[in-house]
Amino acid sequence: MKESMGNAFVFGLVLAFAFLMMIILTAAVNYSRANKVKNKILHYVSAYAEYNTKVDINGNPEPIDLNGSDLEEQINHELSEIGYKANYGGWSQNNCDDESIKEKGGITLNSHSNYHYCVYAFPSERGYYYGVKTFMYFDIPVIGAQLELPVYGETRIIYDLGEK
Repeated sequence: MKESMGNAFVFGLVLAFAFLMMIILTAAVNYSRANKVKNKILHYVSAYAEYNTKVDINGNPEPIDLNGSDLEEQINHELSEIGYKANYGGWSQNNCDDESIKEKGGITLNSHSNYHYCVYAFPSERGYYYGVKTFMYFDIPVIGAQLELPVYGETRIIYDLGEK
C-alpha cells in the first residue's frame, strides 16, 4: 500500500509539472504573437505617418487618419497573415478608451476594426508619436472564460519638419 501512495504522489507531481509547462508555453506563444502584431502595426503606422503628415490652418501637425485608409487595409492584411484574433461582429472599442491614455492627451485613432487592436496619437511640441495596444488571448475551455492581457508599445516622435 505504501508504494501505491508514493506512485500516486509522483504521478500527481508529473501532471502538475505538465500542466504548468503547458500554461507557460501557451503564454509564451500568445505573448510572442501579440508582440509581433504590435511591432508590425508600429512599423506601418510610423512609415505611414512619415510620408502622410498633414498640418492644419495654423501650421500645426495633425495625427494620421487610420479609418478607411490604405494603412488600415495593410494592417488588416498583415494580421490575417499572422493569425491574430478576428472580430467579424464589429468589435466595439471598449478596451481602447483607457484613462491613462486620456491623461497623457492621447487620441484613439481606430474607432472600429475587424481585429482587436488600438492605435493612439499623442501630441508633442514637434509632432505626434503613436502608441499601439494589442492583446494576448487565453481561452479557458472548462470555465468558458476568456482572459485578455494588453501589450503596449510606442513609436518615436514623427517630427513636423515644416516651418513654424
